[in-house]
Amino acid sequence: MKEADFEGRYLLQLLRPFRGMVAVVIVTSFLSSLCDGISIGMLIPLLSNIHGMEDSEKLPELLQAATQQLAAFPVSTQIYLSVSFVVTAIVLKNLLLGVSIRYGYRVSTGLGAALRTRASSMLMDVGVAFHHQNKSGALIEKTVYSTGALEEVVRNGVEMVAQLVTFLVLFSLLVLLSWKLTLVTVGIGVIFMLVTSAYNRHLGVIGTEFATSSRSLVASVHEILGGIHVIKAFGREENLRERIGEGIDRQRRATLRLNFGNYVVHLLTDVLGALAIGILLVAALAVYQFDTQVM
Repeated sequence: MKEADFEGRYLLQLLRPFRGMVAVVIVTSFLSSLCDGISIGMLIPLLSNIHGMEDSEKLPELLQAATQQLAAFPVSTQIYLSVSFVVTAIVLKNLLLGVSIRYGYRVSTGLGAALRTRASSMLMDVGVAFHHQNKSGALIEKTVYSTGALEEVVRNGVEMVAQLVTFLVLFSLLVLLSWKLTLVTVGIGVIFMLVTSAYNRHLGVIGTEFATSSRSLVASVHEILGGIHVIKAFGREENLRERIGEGIDRQRRATLRLNFGNYVVHLLTDVLGALAIGILLVAALAVYQFDTQVM
């Protein structure tokens, strides 16, 4: 627990110089998600005008107000205005999202550079005994490549913040449109979260294997190059070439599993998304039929 607290404080200390950029990421992500919700919300008055649906009493108050504001114009003008609002909101959403991701990536790269600088300084400050007790290749791997993992974590965190804010905005819109479909969506979300969590745990094991194989390969190559004169003097090139080949093959298999495992995430979310849309469509039809029979 104390080690975790120390790591948290250390990470916050590294993030302190980037707090302004972090604020920009959060604000622009929220504004981008708001534009996303506006673009989806404005589709309802647009579709109502296209299909000639005059009854808007069942819409949320905010959408009713938008429909009433457009009602003063001819139907063709209402459609043009609705399309303009939707397109403008989508363009603004992507511009703001681009700003958010850009600054988020600046945070991740800056954080990685700061961490590499501190790690390099520590290697210069420690005593010679430390370098004798640790393999040079492993130290290089940790200083250069392991710090890159932190960049990846921060980069994924920035994208997750943008997606999370979008989810909250769209979920709020769904609550305004239909609380019944919201309950169905929550149930689907819990099931899908359990499925994806189980897969992510499996993917974490693959990632650990990849990191271990990469670290071992870098350490082996560095050791061999460091002692190349002795190796050639005793004619051990073939044995060590075989050793490097085995390490490369292990790293190849681990990379293949990791790359394909990451791609399967896209396949899994696509399939789950299609199932969710189908279930929500059936639920929406059932809710509509129920409300019609009650009325």
